[in-house]
Amino acid sequence: MERASYRVQLSEISVQSPRSRRTDTDYAAISVQVGDTTARTVTRRIGNVGRGTKAVNMSLSKVVLTSQTQLRITWNVVNYGGERHDVLMRAVGSATEEQTNESGMTQLSEAVSDVLADRKKSCDGPVFYATFEITGAELSGQLRSGKPLRITRRQQGMDAPSRCESRSDYAATVVIFKER
Repeated sequence: MERASYRVQLSEISVQSPRSRRTDTDYAAISVQVGDTTARTVTRRIGNVGRGTKAVNMSLSKVVLTSQTQLRITWNVVNYGGERHDVLMRAVGSATEEQTNESGMTQLSEAVSDVLADRKKSCDGPVFYATFEITGAELSGQLRSGKPLRITRRQQGMDAPSRCESRSDYAATVVIFKER
């Protein structure tokens, strides 16, 4: 079985509407899982983000697939203006690795709820969640032209308190590159 190595990158986020009135303080995570192996995850504090596009460039390299192997990519973004940065990043990372179904935003919200509990009067909360699956054979076919595969998902976040925007509106792009 032929193997190929890839780099999976959370390239950018685009904000149509932040969860807060003007800017969100965002944290992101991206996770890759090859077949039934343990997921690999990277998290980062992105910082303050208003309307527009912001480069993120978080990546996981040396993602090795065979043609039959299934690749699962999960990525998400949470707005959090509090002081418990390390605790939130661990919660976001764990939640990203454990996402298993279409109710990802709800699962993400539940996973970070303990960290956000002391911030009930804030606009903190999940703003984006997406997942993507592809086999090694499908990915190899997509990358045959030599161009990376770009996957963009757009999502409105969960309802926010009335003092915030009614809902965030985010898009996030993952890019998959073949490594040499």
